[in-house]
Amino acid sequence: MNIKQIVDDINQYTYEMNVKLAKAQEALFQDDLSMKQTMVIDFVHKHKKCTMGEIAHFMEISPSAVSQIVARLEKENYLKRDINPNNRREVVVMLAENGEAYFHRDEQINELIIDKIYSKMPVEDLEQLRCLIQRLNQIVEEEISNGLE
Repeated sequence: MNIKQIVDDINQYTYEMNVKLAKAQEALFQDDLSMKQTMVIDFVHKHKKCTMGEIAHFMEISPSAVSQIVARLEKENYLKRDINPNNRREVVVMLAENGEAYFHRDEQINELIIDKIYSKMPVEDLEQLRCLIQRLNQIVEEEISNGLE
């Protein structure tokens, strides 16, 4: 088997697995959030508090686009905005009640997936898989930063 066929197989298996897991997770969530909204919530969760500019930089979208996304998520009580006490011209974004609940459910769903799926594999296999994916990710980072051409 040649390297192209192996990579095609890896990509296909990974894609199929991710689609199935995403559908299973989606069925367990009641939230009706877009991909961009989910990305914003994830970013805010990871950073605890962040500015609109930091979100815009991460998302690679305009500050006004971020403002629209955050406004909708604030209206639905996923996020809240506050004035930065150290810089009164800066708005800080953090999770609100529904945002906290979202991540609590996410944690429960991840535990369920680990229990029902990943626990069926030996820990040694999972460790090896983690190392392989980490190594591949490092190669991707290096090559992308150097330009693929």
